[in-house]
Amino acid sequence: RLLPDTSRAALDAWDDLCLALGGGIAFLGALFTLGRFALDRALAPLAAIDAALAQTAEGRFETRLPRFGASELDRVAKTYNHMANALETTLAENLRLEYDQALAKALQEQLETERRHIARELHDELGQGTTAVRALAGAIRQRSDDPALVRCTEGILASTNEIQLGVRRILQHLRPIVPGQRTGVTETLA
Repeated sequence: RLLPDTSRAALDAWDDLCLALGGGIAFLGALFTLGRFALDRALAPLAAIDAALAQTAEGRFETRLPRFGASELDRVAKTYNHMANALETTLAENLRLEYDQALAKALQEQLETERRHIARELHDELGQGTTAVRALAGAIRQRSDDPALVRCTEGILASTNEIQLGVRRILQHLRPIVPGQRTGVTETLA
């Protein structure tokens, strides 16, 4: 007669269960490791994209993304590279515009300086000479009784008056009068 030993059957079942659980855990560990490796490999391009975006945020637009081999990531890389090219071109154009504006400002300042210099020279040289001729013609007219000489001095006075008006017009073009600002030019020539 055979009598089963229940303690041994329970131990064998326990051993089988531990072996199955160990195999399952080993299989899950291997599956997790393989999945982790595959996920890291699949997400590796995102690190390059993140680094490129960080450099762009710092204002460095020279970074370009390579082709990744996945159509979705290749579209992202193509769009990023197009954006970086556009930003780089815009930055270069802005620098050129800033240079052009600085050059235009310097030229304008030089032009204004030259205009002021020419206006000062016209006022000082031509204005004083015309005033002197007017004074001499006026003195001759006052001291002369000869009607022909008086007519000549009046002609000189009329001509110097026209010269002064012409100089005044030129000075107004050279030195535009700001409302409320007195230049002293018209008062001196008058």
